Amino acid sequence: MQEPLWKKIAPLRGIAICLVVANHAGQSATAAFVLARERLSPYEEPLAFLTVSLVRALTPVCLIAFVFASGFMAFRFMRTPAQALPAASQMLRRYLGWSGFVLCLLALRHRAIDVPLTLHDLALGSAMPAYWFLLTLIPLYATGPFWIRLCTERPKTMLALATALQAASCVKFYTVDLNTSGPLPVWDMMLIRPLRFLPAFLVGMLVSRDADRVGSWLATHRRSLSLVTALYGGLCLADAFALDELADFRWSQMDRVFSTERPALILFAALCVSLAIAADFQRPRLQAWLANVGSASLGIMFLMDFFIVGATKLWWQLAGLTSQGGARALSHHTLPPSFADASLWITPALFAIGLWGPLKIMELARKALGPRARYLW
Repeated sequence: MQEPLWKKIAPLRGIAICLVVANHAGQSATAAFVLARERLSPYEEPLAFLTVSLVRALTPVCLIAFVFASGFMAFRFMRTPAQALPAASQMLRRYLGWSGFVLCLLALRHRAIDVPLTLHDLALGSAMPAYWFLLTLIPLYATGPFWIRLCTERPKTMLALATALQAASCVKFYTVDLNTSGPLPVWDMMLIRPLRFLPAFLVGMLVSRDADRVGSWLATHRRSLSLVTALYGGLCLADAFALDELADFRWSQMDRVFSTERPALILFAALCVSLAIAADFQRPRLQAWLANVGSASLGIMFLMDFFIVGATKLWWQLAGLTSQGGARALSHHTLPPSFADASLWITPALFAIGLWGPLKIMELARKALGPRARYLW
């Protein structure tokens, strides 16, 4: 008997949050590697180039998958303002609490507080790398009942709207974003970012509306979907390679190649999500573990960068203790060449620390605080 599709959404969130952690771990691990060179050519360093491409060019599918799963569940559990607004306000309170905590730590470290800069960071979700994404979800949750009603009454119109918004977002990426230097203005970050992810949110609602039919169709075509997804993953990497080559493999330009606005990556994300909800989990323990990770996604978002940044700083301190001239290099925010080159390969360790660290903290908090721990995440 085919498992109801809605039961697969929690494991899908688990897969997505694992990719989120992998993305952040990859960015932290490649930071020193990047600073040590102006360009990364596949002809000079093929293994390093392939590793960076796999980690940074494919893991951004996590954002689309996570928003899709959020839209799917919102359609079922946030159908009225009485359901949606408390969920959005709870996330906002937790976001403000954790962001305020981080910004207070920074103020204590610098022994000064810049109020305009603090408000600016709160508005953009800049306290920690992952917090901007949480801030983007809040208006989507708050407006959920409005989108649910439209998806229920006019599904074809909403699918056309999602397609048009996604196309406009891709056009903006190639015509404006790639030619823009410096930080984006506040209004762009606060308004454009939610609109960028609205298509995935709407598609999640539309799939939830016809979950049984969609789930049955995907399960029937599971094998074909697996083959197409694998082949297209290669094409997505080829697309990233082509864009990198246009940028002469320079880091200053390559970083924008890893945006979620790449049409190739968007289609790859859609295939990955389809494959995940079509999958027939043969290992109940794996499905249960992924579901638990998915249910803990908010806490992982709040905590993972503490662990990843901390582990990265320890790596830099190790360089200062063991490498000749390391302490002098640390004072100039550079790593000795041997450590800079090796930093790329600590990605798996950072991933493990960034995932299991928050899970362990959440487990300890539940034991110590009981039901009150839910107010933290």
